[in-house]
Amino acid sequence: MKSDKEELIRLADKEEKFYDVLSYEDDRFKIFSKCVNLNKEVLEIFNNVRSDRNILEDFKNLFSGEKVNGSEEKSVGHHKYRSTSFKKIIDLASKIKRKLKQRNFKNIVIIGTGGSIEGNRVLYDSFYVNSKKEFNFRFISGSDKKEFEEATESLNKEETCFFVVSKSFKTAEVLFNLDLAKKWVPETHMKSFWGITSSKEDAISNDLLSDQIFSFPDDIGGRYSIWSEVCLPLLIELDSSFVDFFKGGGLVDELVLKEKRFLKFLIKLSIIDLWNSNFLGKDNKVILSYSWKLRNIPNYLQQLEMESLGKPPNSESIFEKTGQTLYGGYGPKAQHSIFQLLNQGTSQTCADLIYISESDNLNLAQVNSSFNLFTDNENQKDDILSVNSNIPSTIFEIKTLDPFSLGMLLTIFEHKVFISSRFLKINPFDQFGVEKGKKKTMELLESFDSS
Repeated sequence: MKSDKEELIRLADKEEKFYDVLSYEDDRFKIFSKCVNLNKEVLEIFNNVRSDRNILEDFKNLFSGEKVNGSEEKSVGHHKYRSTSFKKIIDLASKIKRKLKQRNFKNIVIIGTGGSIEGNRVLYDSFYVNSKKEFNFRFISGSDKKEFEEATESLNKEETCFFVVSKSFKTAEVLFNLDLAKKWVPETHMKSFWGITSSKEDAISNDLLSDQIFSFPDDIGGRYSIWSEVCLPLLIELDSSFVDFFKGGGLVDELVLKEKRFLKFLIKLSIIDLWNSNFLGKDNKVILSYSWKLRNIPNYLQQLEMESLGKPPNSESIFEKTGQTLYGGYGPKAQHSIFQLLNQGTSQTCADLIYISESDNLNLAQVNSSFNLFTDNENQKDDILSVNSNIPSTIFEIKTLDPFSLGMLLTIFEHKVFISSRFLKINPFDQFGVEKGKKKTMELLESFDSS
């Protein structure tokens, strides 16, 4: 009798045929997917590997505080903000806003990197344009002095404050930009600085005032920290109705536990990725947003997936490949680069396309033409005008972009990644590769300083 892995390889090697694998719709989303050779037999084998019942138990362990981050002996706490803690963070944002206005601050510069800044960028892009615009925002995340200079050159120093966001407060880029900021502000004006961290003592050691440091729990990873105090800078600007962002994420958590149909939908999203990468050889996935307001969401999802699933394979798993290589950006800009590669090149790729129903007709036409082109079974391999027509694709249609829908969307992707980690038998919550890179950077900096 063939093993599950052998049987999956056999089914993948059959003549290419596209299947409508997934179709999900509710009052906020319409999500559907086509994939090569992913039929009922494949789904049944995946269910043998890890059943709906097993995955439901995995979620119960996650939400109940079990130490699902086994390598670090930690529970995972970001989901708590979606159920019990969101009122506290909204109230805190209101208090900080009053203080900033009392001190006549009009500009907020956010210093951070990775998850400490990507979530704030997504919130800014999505909702700032419709806010009261009480503050101007700038983002600084790299280690090139020019970035800092360009971000601050038009700002009045007396009207500018800095939110320094870093879980460890030891990240080289963050400390580099903090040092530049301390030299830029008026003399010893440390009331211009606010810290958001899990390491308050390290923030204090870098001259931040104790009463202007806000802590978030150590069990919240950077790529999940949009749900924590990390997003305070944008909550200061956005209306208190933004509580709906947390409620949207909380609804997804509830549906996972209570609605079998919804759980099956998430499991299929995960299976699509694992099938594409492990059995169809599609190690790459392009994420394209056809909404200008969501233009940075591919960057956000890139970190979520690649940092969570970029781990060595588990020898006890039937899957040899873990996370895919993700790339992408703003969909309309991809027509003359990415789409040529996909339509006629040799890259082994699958695609996630994201758009809002309210988008203009040109964007909608581009999304649907791409989807239909990718999954056209009529291949003429010898024709110079032919296209690959072998790109598995999933479309995420958001009916209306509001805080609730964005909260739901980000949590859907989070839970898909968590399910994938259960199939792969890896830990999505540690990041030892990142930590090693940070440590090496600091060692090299110290050697440069001493030479």
